[in-house]
Amino acid sequence: SGPYATYMFQKQASLTTVKNLDKTRLVNIPNGMFQQCPNLTSISLPSTAVTVGNYAFQNCSGLTELSLGEGLTTIGRNAFSGCTSLVETVLPDSVTTIGANPFESCALLTSIAVSPDHPALAVVDGVLLTSRRDARRCPMQHGSVLQIGQAVLRLGVFAGLDVQEARPVIYAPAPEDLPY
Repeated sequence: SGPYATYMFQKQASLTTVKNLDKTRLVNIPNGMFQQCPNLTSISLPSTAVTVGNYAFQNCSGLTELSLGEGLTTIGRNAFSGCTSLVETVLPDSVTTIGANPFESCALLTSIAVSPDHPALAVVDGVLLTSRRDARRCPMQHGSVLQIGQAVLRLGVFAGLDVQEARPVIYAPAPEDLPY
Protein backbone atom coordinates (compact mmCIF):
# COMPACT_ATOMS: atom_id res chain seq x y z
CA SER A 1 0.00 0.00 0.00
CA GLY A 2 3.00 2.28 -0.15
CA PRO A 3 4.85 4.41 2.39
CA TYR A 4 1.69 5.88 3.90
CA ALA A 5 1.42 5.93 7.65
CA THR A 6 -1.65 5.81 9.82
CA TYR A 7 -2.68 9.34 10.86
CA MET A 8 -0.02 10.76 8.49
CA PHE A 9 -1.79 14.07 7.75
CA GLN A 10 -4.00 14.20 10.84
CA LYS A 11 -4.92 17.74 12.02
CA GLN A 12 -3.25 19.50 9.09
CA ALA A 13 -5.36 22.66 8.95
CA SER A 14 -3.33 24.00 6.02
CA LEU A 15 -4.20 20.99 3.82
CA THR A 16 -6.86 22.05 1.30
CA THR A 17 -6.29 19.76 -1.68
CA VAL A 18 -4.69 16.41 -2.38
CA LYS A 19 -3.51 16.22 -6.00
CA ASN A 20 -2.25 13.43 -8.23
CA LEU A 21 -3.54 10.51 -6.17
CA ASP A 22 -4.31 8.88 -9.52
CA LYS A 23 -0.57 8.86 -10.24
CA THR A 24 0.21 6.84 -7.12
CA ARG A 25 -0.09 3.15 -6.40
CA LEU A 26 -2.18 3.91 -3.36
CA VAL A 27 -4.11 0.80 -2.32
CA ASN A 28 -5.16 1.59 1.25
CA ILE A 29 -6.05 4.90 2.82
CA PRO A 30 -4.79 4.15 6.36
CA ASN A 31 -6.79 4.72 9.51
CA GLY A 32 -7.04 8.42 10.30
CA MET A 33 -4.80 9.47 7.40
CA PHE A 34 -6.64 12.77 6.80
CA GLN A 35 -8.56 12.90 10.09
CA GLN A 36 -9.42 16.43 11.29
CA CYS A 37 -8.20 18.30 8.21
CA PRO A 38 -10.93 20.97 8.37
CA ASN A 39 -9.92 22.82 5.19
CA LEU A 40 -9.69 19.79 2.90
CA THR A 41 -12.44 20.52 0.36
CA SER A 42 -12.26 17.69 -2.15
CA ILE A 43 -10.86 14.22 -2.53
CA SER A 44 -10.83 11.94 -5.55
CA LEU A 45 -9.70 8.41 -4.79
CA PRO A 46 -8.03 6.53 -7.63
CA SER A 47 -9.32 3.20 -8.92
CA THR A 48 -6.28 1.55 -7.28
CA ALA A 49 -7.59 2.44 -3.80
CA VAL A 50 -9.24 -0.65 -2.30
CA THR A 51 -9.77 0.39 1.33
CA VAL A 52 -10.63 3.59 3.16
CA GLY A 53 -9.56 2.97 6.74
CA ASN A 54 -11.37 3.71 9.97
CA TYR A 55 -11.63 7.46 10.65
CA ALA A 56 -9.64 8.20 7.45
CA PHE A 57 -11.51 11.45 6.71
CA GLN A 58 -13.31 11.92 10.02
CA ASN A 59 -14.06 15.57 10.87
CA CYS A 60 -12.91 16.94 7.52
CA SER A 61 -15.61 19.54 7.96
CA GLY A 62 -14.78 21.43 4.74
CA LEU A 63 -15.09 18.37 2.49
CA THR A 64 -17.69 19.14 -0.18
CA GLU A 65 -16.61 16.84 -3.01
CA LEU A 66 -15.98 13.13 -2.61
CA SER A 67 -15.23 10.86 -5.55
CA LEU A 68 -14.68 7.19 -4.79
CA GLY A 69 -12.80 5.07 -7.32
CA GLU A 70 -14.34 1.98 -8.95
CA GLY A 71 -11.84 -0.33 -7.26
CA LEU A 72 -12.87 0.59 -3.72
CA THR A 73 -14.20 -2.42 -1.78
CA THR A 74 -14.15 -1.36 1.88
CA ILE A 75 -15.14 1.78 3.76
CA GLY A 76 -14.06 1.66 7.39
CA ARG A 77 -15.83 2.64 10.58
CA ASN A 78 -16.52 6.41 10.83
CA ALA A 79 -14.50 6.93 7.63
CA PHE A 80 -16.36 10.12 6.69
CA SER A 81 -18.13 10.93 9.94
CA GLY A 82 -18.16 14.60 10.83
CA CYS A 83 -17.79 15.73 7.20
CA THR A 84 -20.39 18.40 7.87
CA SER A 85 -20.17 20.08 4.44
CA LEU A 86 -20.65 16.90 2.39
CA VAL A 87 -23.99 16.97 0.56
CA GLU A 88 -23.88 13.93 -1.71
CA THR A 89 -21.78 10.98 -2.76
CA VAL A 90 -21.92 7.92 -5.00
CA LEU A 91 -20.82 4.50 -3.77
CA PRO A 92 -19.37 2.40 -6.61
CA ASP A 93 -20.56 -1.17 -7.23
CA SER A 94 -17.17 -2.44 -6.05
CA VAL A 95 -17.94 -1.43 -2.42
CA THR A 96 -18.99 -4.57 -0.56
CA THR A 97 -18.07 -3.80 3.05
CA ILE A 98 -19.01 -0.74 5.09
CA GLY A 99 -18.08 -0.28 8.74
CA ALA A 100 -20.29 1.26 11.39
CA ASN A 101 -21.32 4.90 11.13
CA PRO A 102 -19.41 5.80 7.95
CA PHE A 103 -21.33 9.08 7.53
CA GLU A 104 -22.28 9.87 11.14
CA SER A 105 -22.85 13.58 11.86
CA CYS A 106 -22.88 14.50 8.18
CA ALA A 107 -25.92 16.73 8.70
CA LEU A 108 -25.99 18.09 5.13
CA LEU A 109 -25.61 14.69 3.45
CA THR A 110 -28.91 14.22 1.65
CA SER A 111 -27.93 11.83 -1.13
CA ILE A 112 -25.97 8.60 -1.13
CA ALA A 113 -26.35 7.01 -4.53
CA VAL A 114 -25.85 3.33 -5.32
CA SER A 115 -26.79 1.58 -8.55
CA PRO A 116 -30.04 -0.40 -8.50
CA ASP A 117 -28.01 -3.55 -9.25
CA HIS A 118 -25.43 -3.01 -6.50
CA PRO A 119 -24.37 -6.44 -5.18
CA ALA A 120 -24.07 -5.46 -1.50
CA LEU A 121 -25.81 -2.13 -0.84
CA ALA A 122 -29.13 -0.44 -1.41
CA VAL A 123 -30.75 2.86 -0.60
CA VAL A 124 -34.39 2.45 0.42
CA ASP A 125 -36.36 5.54 1.34
CA GLY A 126 -33.09 7.39 1.91
CA VAL A 127 -31.64 4.74 4.23
CA LEU A 128 -28.32 3.13 3.22
CA LEU A 129 -28.61 -0.62 3.79
CA THR A 130 -26.13 -3.48 3.60
CA SER A 131 -27.09 -6.81 2.03
CA ARG A 132 -27.97 -7.98 5.58
CA ARG A 133 -30.37 -5.02 5.71
CA ASP A 134 -28.40 -3.27 8.43
CA ALA A 135 -28.88 0.49 8.25
CA ARG A 136 -25.57 2.30 7.74
CA ARG A 137 -26.91 5.82 7.20
CA CYS A 138 -30.27 7.39 7.95
CA PRO A 139 -30.92 10.84 6.53
CA MET A 140 -31.79 13.18 9.36
CA GLN A 141 -32.22 16.93 9.35
CA HIS A 142 -33.00 19.06 12.38
CA GLY A 143 -36.47 18.15 13.59
CA SER A 144 -36.85 15.33 11.05
CA VAL A 145 -39.13 12.36 11.37
CA LEU A 146 -37.86 9.12 9.87
CA GLN A 147 -40.21 6.30 9.05
CA ILE A 148 -38.45 2.95 9.11
CA GLY A 149 -39.89 0.59 6.53
CA GLN A 150 -39.87 -3.17 6.16
CA ALA A 151 -36.54 -3.18 4.34
CA VAL A 152 -34.66 -2.42 7.58
CA LEU A 153 -33.99 -5.33 9.90
CA ARG A 154 -31.41 -3.65 12.12
CA LEU A 155 -30.27 -0.10 12.71
CA GLY A 156 -26.51 0.20 13.10
CA VAL A 157 -25.28 1.40 16.48
CA PHE A 158 -25.90 5.00 15.49
CA ALA A 159 -26.65 4.68 11.74
CA GLY A 160 -25.78 8.34 11.41
CA LEU A 161 -28.46 9.50 13.82
CA ASP A 162 -27.17 12.46 15.77
CA VAL A 163 -29.64 13.29 18.50
CA GLN A 164 -27.95 16.63 19.08
CA GLU A 165 -28.68 17.70 15.48
CA ALA A 166 -32.03 15.99 15.02
CA ARG A 167 -34.81 14.76 17.21
CA PRO A 168 -35.62 11.46 15.58
CA VAL A 169 -39.06 10.05 16.09
CA ILE A 170 -38.92 6.56 14.65
CA TYR A 171 -42.05 4.85 13.46
CA ALA A 172 -41.55 1.16 12.81
CA PRO A 173 -43.99 -1.21 11.15
CA ALA A 174 -46.13 -3.40 13.35
CA PRO A 175 -44.45 -6.73 14.20
CA GLU A 176 -46.90 -8.62 11.99
CA ASP A 177 -45.75 -6.51 9.02
CA LEU A 178 -42.09 -7.48 9.36
CA PRO A 179 -40.68 -10.05 6.91
CA TYR A 180 -39.26 -12.37 9.59
